[in-house]
This record gives sequence, C-alpha cells and structure tokens, in this order.
Amino acid sequence: MEKTIQSWFFRIGIFVLAALCLGLLSWGYYNWRLAQNIINKDRTISF
Repeated sequence: MEKTIQSWFFRIGIFVLAALCLGLLSWGYYNWRLAQNIINKDRTISF
C-alpha cells in the first residue's frame, strides 16, 4: 500500500514539474514575442 502511494506521489510530482516547465517556457516565449513586436514594430514576423 505504501509503495503505491509513493509511486503516485512520484508521478504527480513529475507531472506538476513538467507542466510548470511547459508553462514557464510558453510564458517566456510569449513575453519574448511581445518584446520583439515592441522593438521591431516596422518588421513584425508572425508565426
């Protein structure tokens, strides 16, 4: 019983960590794109 609880915590921990990293990456990318648009108003590249 203890082993299954531990494995579940491990899985949830990894999932939360991955989601956090993904969110941080997308947020950083979004902010970077925003900054690029502000800097290069005349030549904006849209993906």
